[in-house]
Amino acid sequence: MKCLCNLVLVSAFILVLGLFSVAHAEALFIKDLYFGIQSDSEVMKLQEFLTGEGVYSGPITGNFFSLTLKAVKNYQTQENISPAAGYFGPFTRAKANIKLSVQLQESDNQAVAETGTPTAPVIQPKTMDDAANTMQSQLAALLQQVALLQQQLQVQQQTQQSVQNLQSQVSQQTQTIQQPQTQNPADIPTIQILSINTTSTATSVKIEWQTNLPSDSKIFLSGGEISSKVFNSESGLSTHHIVNITSLVSNTTYYYEVEAIAKGTSNMFVKRSDEFKTQTEKYFWNKMTKRMTCSPSSTPMRRSLTAIEENSLPSEIRGMDPKMRFEWYAGLDSFCVK
Repeated sequence: MKCLCNLVLVSAFILVLGLFSVAHAEALFIKDLYFGIQSDSEVMKLQEFLTGEGVYSGPITGNFFSLTLKAVKNYQTQENISPAAGYFGPFTRAKANIKLSVQLQESDNQAVAETGTPTAPVIQPKTMDDAANTMQSQLAALLQQVALLQQQLQVQQQTQQSVQNLQSQVSQQTQTIQQPQTQNPADIPTIQILSINTTSTATSVKIEWQTNLPSDSKIFLSGGEISSKVFNSESGLSTHHIVNITSLVSNTTYYYEVEAIAKGTSNMFVKRSDEFKTQTEKYFWNKMTKRMTCSPSSTPMRRSLTAIEENSLPSEIRGMDPKMRFEWYAGLDSFCVK
């Protein structure tokens, strides 16, 4: 931004310079001045200018030493030129030339008002060619300085862009570090119930199932005389699970739900529902004793006779109540039904 402002100053000075006479152009500064120059007419001109600006009180010698250096620093500080290092270069020179141009123009205006003609030059150029060459040389030097300022401005813009890019990268890296590293849900294995097998009898059932991950599993059972009952897997934390359930009613449909919870988590679980039916109790007719016997491990209970069995009864027995008809038929005091 400072380079741009200085570029504007130099450009403005070039425009002002074009409005002035050759003699006035000779009064302006045309080269850089710095510490160590001796016996130089430009330095003398600079010392006179700084004296007029109130920042120099030394002798007019044409030597650029400590007093002149200090005066240039004071002038740069006064004009907000940074850095105020004492080098009388393009930026400082352009600002000084603008001031001189304004002062010379005011002097010309006063001369015209009082005498009708502008002030005569102190040193008249020998020829018009000399004046043109002098003006062309000054313009070439100023244009060269403008080109240099443009290059500096471009470098400064590139540097600022590089700094902004670096700051953006640092900010992105900082945000990446600060953000907690979360595991992708797709990388977390999901617990699954792979298979369920049931093996039932008239009074019991064995339920086995597999999970893809070690889990704590249980069975929720309902049906028959059971409204709701929970049976934990006998395998504990495992991928193979088994539950044995007894004291069931034969020929009855039961409904169950398998629940599996994966190890180390409370929200990673799965459920699967199914049903099974207990088997019907089998009976055996003993022709020798003419008595109905139950299958092994069965508990005697009453049952109804089948249509074939009813038809085999004598007519006088068919009118009795069902219990008596079965007892006559089976020769038992009770049915044999699980």
